[in-house]
Amino acid sequence: MLVHRESQASGSEMEQFLDEHWDDLVKLKDAKRLMKIAKDETSSSSYFMFRRPAPQMVLWFDSKATVDKLESLKYKELKELATEIVTLDGYRKDDIKDMISTLLPDK
Repeated sequence: MLVHRESQASGSEMEQFLDEHWDDLVKLKDAKRLMKIAKDETSSSSYFMFRRPAPQMVLWFDSKATVDKLESLKYKELKELATEIVTLDGYRKDDIKDMISTLLPDK
């Protein structure tokens, strides 16, 4: 599962990855194995200017839970269930594609 900030700057590496590679990866790896969710970290608090937005990340799950079951969970629950979390801040779009292509088996 790929978690990304909706408040990402236009033209970011993550935005380019999603635009250029996401659909092809879903076709190759299966929609049941890949899902993206947007996590907007905007806060109504007066301290929002001092907060650092949540990182871009991939959540890996060992369980055979279907995407449908995962979609009903909240972000915090997903993080708790994840077997491994890989933070993607600083990764280039091709690095993200290569990582997912290599680590996730084909359909």
